[in-house]
Amino acid sequence: MIGAIIGDLAAWTYENDKDTFWKQLISEDCEKIELSVYGHAYFRAASRNVLYVPEQDVSIIRTSEDLSFREKLKVNGQWLMWQLMCAWHDNLETPRDLEDISTPDKEEGYARMFVIGLIRCLRKGMTKSEAYHSVDAFENLSKSWEWKSYQQEATECNNRYSILSCVFRAWDSFYRGFDFTSSVHNAMKWEGDRHLIAIITASFASAMYGCKYNLIKKKYAKDGEITYTFDLLQIGENFGYHHALFNELIGDYSKYRTFYPKNIALTNVERHHWKDTANLYEYIFFSESQKQSILMCSPTGWDNRYGLYLDDGWMYVYRSGCLIGRFQLKERSEKWHISNTQLSGERSWAEFCNALSCALNESCHLINLPILAEIQTRASMCKYYQGEKDCPSEWKDTTKGKFWYGEMRFCTGRINIKMWSELATETIESLTGEALQFAQSMSVEKLGMVLYIEALFQKWCPYDDTKWIFEY
Repeated sequence: MIGAIIGDLAAWTYENDKDTFWKQLISEDCEKIELSVYGHAYFRAASRNVLYVPEQDVSIIRTSEDLSFREKLKVNGQWLMWQLMCAWHDNLETPRDLEDISTPDKEEGYARMFVIGLIRCLRKGMTKSEAYHSVDAFENLSKSWEWKSYQQEATECNNRYSILSCVFRAWDSFYRGFDFTSSVHNAMKWEGDRHLIAIITASFASAMYGCKYNLIKKKYAKDGEITYTFDLLQIGENFGYHHALFNELIGDYSKYRTFYPKNIALTNVERHHWKDTANLYEYIFFSESQKQSILMCSPTGWDNRYGLYLDDGWMYVYRSGCLIGRFQLKERSEKWHISNTQLSGERSWAEFCNALSCALNESCHLINLPILAEIQTRASMCKYYQGEKDCPSEWKDTTKGKFWYGEMRFCTGRINIKMWSELATETIESLTGEALQFAQSMSVEKLGMVLYIEALFQKWCPYDDTKWIFEY
């Protein structure tokens, strides 16, 4: 809900101070910054539907047949602000005071239907593609409507300067964005009514990404600072609206959300080259309630160091600004499991396994899954294997290649750690000299894995000299 107002203020900042816009999105100069007619319409709608204060101005603009095309766009845009309120309330189909207004024209009706439908899809966790294909007529009309080019002189027959074109441009800006900030940046590249486009874009982006914090790419960063907190609670009061209004808006924003969003996670927003990696979680199955706990992962902090957030169908694993990896939740036989694990390139596979296990345990409160600790142990023991699909070429046909293959089999084959640890304990008691020193240089779990590797290659090459195992 609050993203719409931030989008409006961002459009003003772009028009008046482009340098500030790129560095932090909205100006901090409260005395100069102004709301558009759409921003005021949105606040009035919120004042009427979310926090009703008797003395507050909640009047809605009325239309007439004598309006020009551009004036009619302004009116329809203000109506749309009232209708945007519905998108954040599953039990609210028509805002108060709109019940008595005559049925909107066909184009305005489509705009309302599209915006509400798309936002409801996004805040429930759908991907951009799923939302695009789910809202009735949106895909077909977006392909047939002339909305990409712009003409200064708008007429009744010119589709390229209309409320529906603004909706399509806003969706395009959001679809090409990778977080809240970049989506609004995209919105300012369109000609036309930038405030209306920015508000709708920001509403889409807020539904998927959240907007409590503003994440900025390094190339735009102000003095190296890449995060910026919006002083949301003061925004409404600065423009003459009740001081508690934003508290109520934030409450409703959280009430109907079904996942933890990217912009609140405070991780980085730079581009990553994702790399597939081994998935030790593939055979853990989650119930529907456990899946919801994963989606609603709690914020990170001193107690919960690792967290998860949902972004366009992917669950991202992060810690304090560091993006570690990602995965997808897939359904199988009415259960959910982790699939398509990938590394960001910032941390190793072992660190990814540790981060994901900790996030599921600490931040998602899935404390009754002892297998998570076992996965951490397996990954942390590996010296050569780091989740690759193939052995590094420089290690093939070498001792290191044998270690890599043995560790890979031990981890992905779910070899019994307890059994091999017990064997390692028994083996230590029978060793002397160099062999004993070697065995005592590692934990019994790791020694158990080394013994497994030795046994694995003895099975294949029973007459081979296995003294190479001391090179581990």
